[in-house]
Amino acid sequence: MGNTNIVKRPTKDQAELSKEEMVAGTSELEAKFQELRPESVCIVGKGIWEAIWRSRYKRAIAKSEFHYGWQDVKENMGKCDQEVDGGWKGARVYVACSTSGLSASLRPPEKEVWLLPFSMAPETAC
Repeated sequence: MGNTNIVKRPTKDQAELSKEEMVAGTSELEAKFQELRPESVCIVGKGIWEAIWRSRYKRAIAKSEFHYGWQDVKENMGKCDQEVDGGWKGARVYVACSTSGLSASLRPPEKEVWLLPFSMAPETAC
Protein backbone atom coordinates (compact mmCIF):
# COMPACT_ATOMS: atom_id res chain seq x y z
CA MET A 1 0.00 0.00 0.00
CA GLY A 2 1.40 3.37 -0.91
CA ASN A 3 0.93 6.53 1.11
CA THR A 4 1.87 10.00 0.12
CA ASN A 5 1.16 12.06 3.21
CA ILE A 6 1.28 11.74 6.96
CA VAL A 7 0.19 15.39 7.32
CA LYS A 8 -2.56 16.82 5.13
CA ARG A 9 -1.10 20.18 4.17
CA PRO A 10 1.33 21.17 1.44
CA THR A 11 4.98 21.71 2.29
CA LYS A 12 8.19 22.00 0.31
CA ASP A 13 9.88 19.40 2.45
CA GLN A 14 9.62 17.45 5.68
CA ALA A 15 11.53 20.14 7.59
CA GLU A 16 8.37 22.27 7.51
CA LEU A 17 6.46 19.66 9.51
CA SER A 18 6.56 19.60 13.28
CA LYS A 19 7.17 16.37 15.16
CA GLU A 20 3.75 16.85 16.78
CA GLU A 21 2.00 17.07 13.37
CA MET A 22 3.72 13.93 12.16
CA VAL A 23 2.91 11.98 15.32
CA ALA A 24 -0.74 13.07 15.06
CA GLY A 25 -0.89 11.81 11.45
CA THR A 26 0.09 8.33 12.56
CA SER A 27 -3.39 7.55 13.90
CA GLU A 28 -4.88 8.20 10.44
CA LEU A 29 -2.42 5.77 8.89
CA GLU A 30 -3.26 3.11 11.48
CA ALA A 31 -7.00 3.59 10.85
CA LYS A 32 -6.50 3.41 7.07
CA PHE A 33 -4.55 0.17 7.41
CA GLN A 34 -7.20 -1.32 9.73
CA GLU A 35 -9.86 -0.55 7.16
CA LEU A 36 -8.01 -1.60 3.98
CA ARG A 37 -5.85 -4.39 5.47
CA PRO A 38 -2.94 -4.36 3.05
CA GLU A 39 -0.46 -7.22 3.24
CA SER A 40 2.40 -4.77 3.72
CA VAL A 41 3.22 -1.07 3.75
CA CYS A 42 6.36 0.82 2.83
CA ILE A 43 7.25 3.77 5.03
CA VAL A 44 9.44 6.03 2.91
CA GLY A 45 11.84 8.04 4.99
CA LYS A 46 13.42 7.62 8.40
CA GLY A 47 11.59 10.71 9.72
CA ILE A 48 8.17 9.17 9.06
CA TRP A 49 9.15 5.93 10.83
CA GLU A 50 10.50 7.98 13.74
CA ALA A 51 7.11 9.76 14.00
CA ILE A 52 5.30 6.42 14.05
CA TRP A 53 7.71 5.18 16.72
CA ARG A 54 7.12 8.31 18.86
CA SER A 55 3.38 7.80 18.54
CA ARG A 56 3.61 4.19 19.69
CA TYR A 57 6.28 4.34 22.36
CA LYS A 58 6.06 8.01 23.48
CA ARG A 59 9.81 8.45 22.98
CA ALA A 60 12.40 8.84 20.24
CA ILE A 61 13.77 5.75 18.56
CA ALA A 62 17.30 4.84 19.69
CA LYS A 63 20.03 4.41 17.07
CA SER A 64 20.29 0.76 18.03
CA GLU A 65 16.54 0.27 17.40
CA PHE A 66 16.43 1.79 13.92
CA HIS A 67 17.10 -0.08 10.70
CA TYR A 68 15.91 0.15 7.12
CA GLY A 69 14.13 -2.83 5.61
CA TRP A 70 11.50 -5.21 6.96
CA GLN A 71 10.58 -4.51 10.56
CA ASP A 72 9.75 -7.13 13.18
CA VAL A 73 6.14 -8.36 13.11
CA LYS A 74 5.56 -6.64 16.47
CA GLU A 75 5.79 -3.36 14.51
CA ASN A 76 2.94 -4.29 12.12
CA MET A 77 0.55 -1.42 11.46
CA GLY A 78 -3.23 -1.39 11.65
CA LYS A 79 -3.54 -4.28 14.09
CA CYS A 80 -6.97 -5.06 15.53
CA ASP A 81 -7.74 -6.98 18.66
CA GLN A 82 -10.17 -9.92 18.74
CA GLU A 83 -13.02 -7.69 19.85
CA VAL A 84 -12.61 -5.37 16.86
CA ASP A 85 -13.72 -7.06 13.66
CA GLY A 86 -12.41 -10.49 14.64
CA GLY A 87 -8.80 -9.37 15.03
CA TRP A 88 -6.09 -8.81 12.43
CA LYS A 89 -2.33 -9.04 12.88
CA GLY A 90 -1.71 -5.92 10.77
CA ALA A 91 0.35 -5.04 7.74
CA ARG A 92 4.05 -5.86 7.63
CA VAL A 93 6.18 -2.71 7.61
CA TYR A 94 9.12 -2.01 5.34
CA VAL A 95 11.11 1.17 6.04
CA ALA A 96 12.90 2.62 3.01
CA CYS A 97 15.21 5.58 2.73
CA SER A 98 13.73 8.80 1.39
CA THR A 99 13.28 9.02 -2.36
CA SER A 100 13.43 12.82 -2.24
CA GLY A 101 16.06 14.60 -4.25
CA LEU A 102 16.60 16.69 -1.13
CA SER A 103 17.89 13.58 0.60
CA ALA A 104 21.35 13.75 -0.93
CA SER A 105 23.18 11.37 1.38
CA LEU A 106 22.44 8.44 -0.96
CA ARG A 107 22.58 8.35 -4.76
CA PRO A 108 19.71 6.81 -6.80
CA PRO A 109 21.43 3.41 -7.25
CA GLU A 110 22.04 3.25 -3.50
CA LYS A 111 18.39 4.12 -2.80
CA GLU A 112 17.31 1.41 -5.22
CA VAL A 113 19.12 -1.17 -3.07
CA TRP A 114 16.79 -0.25 -0.18
CA LEU A 115 13.59 -0.11 -2.27
CA LEU A 116 13.86 -3.34 -4.29
CA PRO A 117 13.38 -5.76 -1.37
CA PHE A 118 9.92 -4.26 -0.75
CA SER A 119 8.75 -5.79 -4.03
CA MET A 120 9.28 -9.23 -2.47
CA ALA A 121 7.19 -10.41 0.46
CA PRO A 122 9.19 -11.20 3.58
CA GLU A 123 9.50 -14.86 4.53
CA THR A 124 7.64 -14.19 7.75
CA ALA A 125 4.70 -12.34 6.16
CA CYS A 126 1.44 -12.64 8.05
